[in-house]
Amino acid sequence: MIVFACLYRLADEAIAGPLLSFAGQPREMTFAEALYFSVVTLSTIGYGDVVPHAPAARALASIEAILGVLLLLFGFAEIMSASRGRDDR
Repeated sequence: MIVFACLYRLADEAIAGPLLSFAGQPREMTFAEALYFSVVTLSTIGYGDVVPHAPAARALASIEAILGVLLLLFGFAEIMSASRGRDDR
């Protein structure tokens, strides 16, 4: 989450124009807002109060959402693997 929040902030500084829209208004973001957006995106909740405005933000958010789902799947796989190992004993 923190890595992606940093990436959003870096991209916001590097790209001309705002990266995200807050309540429908495109503007620059603070690190706290980037962290909030990262948490909401990684967890794939997507409240809609902060949305990607620039194509780079959409790409980063898509990658983060896919990684969030993969992280969840690998977590469940580890839990299932551990529970199967206990059943075999």
